[in-house]
Amino acid sequence: MEEWLEATLSLGARTAYGMHRNEVLGPAGEDRSSEIVVVEDGLRFEVDVLRGRNVGLFPDARPMRRWVRSRSTGLRVLNLFSYTSAFGVHAAAGGARSVTNVDVVPSALERGVRNFRLNDLPVDSRTHMRSDAFEFLKRAGREGRTWDLVVVDPPPVPTVGRGRKGKGRGRFDPRKDWPRLARAASAVCAEGGSVVLLSAARGASGFEELVSDMIPGVPLRIDRGEDYPGPRDQGLRALAWARAET
Repeated sequence: MEEWLEATLSLGARTAYGMHRNEVLGPAGEDRSSEIVVVEDGLRFEVDVLRGRNVGLFPDARPMRRWVRSRSTGLRVLNLFSYTSAFGVHAAAGGARSVTNVDVVPSALERGVRNFRLNDLPVDSRTHMRSDAFEFLKRAGREGRTWDLVVVDPPPVPTVGRGRKGKGRGRFDPRKDWPRLARAASAVCAEGGSVVLLSAARGASGFEELVSDMIPGVPLRIDRGEDYPGPRDQGLRALAWARAET
């Protein structure tokens, strides 16, 4: 345990504080010695204390996960850029009718599946899907599929993606892609549903100004917890829109 905590502290204040706030339970598996299980609001998550900043659970998003969980009862929830499915776990625990986690990275989906199983949540081919987010949304639009709650949490910095010259699946550039991502996410949100967009980009020009006109209405702002002080536009924050019924 001492070795895990020392490794955690070496990751920096952002990660270490989150680990301090959550209850540490112990090793997640014998073949993954650097992983431990932590508890957040009664839910269990694997974190890898030797994986740099991407330990598997971002504690500054805790208020956003609580917001999603409190509003998921009976809803069909889509979790894009799902990473380790933390939002999906909270939605399922909140009583969602269905949860679809989408990510292009196989290892992230595998970690998401383990998090679902840690919480005795059902897992099948529909709960975790490997796909580029834009490709998934395009296909869903063609098929007329919609969800009641759409959560979008892409990387805050450009990703190279896969394919020739980095132009393949999984490529995302916040400054270029946020507007069309916001429009596409809104297009698969059912009437009366909600769209939640998250970003840790620096400055309003990197997030709020890019998406404010892409979805009708005035969004609700969800800030990170008080344990993460600093300018509101310099850290993780979320905007949530309610899609009006016609």
